[in-house]
Amino acid sequence: MSGRLSKRMSGMYAVAVAALFLVLPGRIRANEEVFKKTLPSTVLIVSKTETGTSVGTGVLVDAEKKLVATAHHVVQGSQRVVVFFPSKDSEGEVITDPRHYFDDAERLAIPAEVAASAPEHDLSVLRLEHLPKGVEAIPLAKDGPKPGQSVHAIGNSGVTDDALWRYSPGKVRNVYSKRWKAASDQYAASVVETTLPANPGDSGGPVVNDQGHLVGITHGFDPNQQAVGLSIEVRELQKLMQDPAPAPAVGEDLFKKAMKHKAQKEYAKSRETLVEFLRGHPAHEKALTELAWVLNEQREFGESIVICIRTLKLNDKNAEAWKELGYALLMTEDYERSAKALAIAIELCPTDAGAYRYLAEALDGMGERELADQARKAARRVEEGRGK
Repeated sequence: MSGRLSKRMSGMYAVAVAALFLVLPGRIRANEEVFKKTLPSTVLIVSKTETGTSVGTGVLVDAEKKLVATAHHVVQGSQRVVVFFPSKDSEGEVITDPRHYFDDAERLAIPAEVAASAPEHDLSVLRLEHLPKGVEAIPLAKDGPKPGQSVHAIGNSGVTDDALWRYSPGKVRNVYSKRWKAASDQYAASVVETTLPANPGDSGGPVVNDQGHLVGITHGFDPNQQAVGLSIEVRELQKLMQDPAPAPAVGEDLFKKAMKHKAQKEYAKSRETLVEFLRGHPAHEKALTELAWVLNEQREFGESIVICIRTLKLNDKNAEAWKELGYALLMTEDYERSAKALAIAIELCPTDAGAYRYLAEALDGMGERELADQARKAARRVEEGRGK
């Protein structure tokens, strides 16, 4: 190689290197910005099934309705679902250690229920009980992704390595309609084929473009190709959100099961099932009231009182909760407090003959015979009125 040519090549190399250093920082910043923009809307999903516990990822897609999108196989068959939003430490850094979330689950875990599902598209939408203050939904892309475009994903495949919120960059390989089988499930959907890695725990996570807009939901990898990731195109999610097919109401099924046990006087089973249901729906008034009733039947009056107070903090107009509280206090011979609780129950529901009868017993305990007789007469009037 001549000296002139060598110098020319050296000059070209220097220009190329200089250009690389000029371009790379911008690209890195763009990726960091996409990650920072997407992460607050990304959630860790933990679901309990009959066979164990599964972990996946999801993304907040509607803050007003508190909706999170995820892969259907993440929550399929779940009896209880909770989500965790990213937390930050005292220095403002995102906490990636799963133990931070699991050890403080009582405070950080947000119960959720499956609001809609499209199993054939491997999509589900969860409805959360509440949202952390200030969290925003990720915008859905108006235009679908194109081959060659850059995409970015966040997932939780690092949960076993003590590293949540794992970021991955990639490229779109193709966008097309596909039919395929994974395990025992059959799928048919518009998919985005990418170079993004997809490992257990990443499923259900967001796939976004350079603007941080959602273009897909991570499904997994293509079993027939190496190093090819599949995500469900955002248009499939938009269809589900516009015209949702009712999802199997696992939580409701659990509550119905508890009521069936109660009707059959299987109170221990009813109590166990209600407690399980309430882990996922801690503010469910009806379930709390039913649990108080079951506890009273089991003569667990102290626990019933606790549950009644918890219920009344949610709604102090719940006549049934006041009645169960009055009965539990009556059984513990706290007659005065029992009479007060039952009087409130009657004020809220004047047609409950049982409340009048319990009130009569409480008044007897207080030595108020005349008032007790009046309560019994009121109970008879209510019963006679029903018989007309």
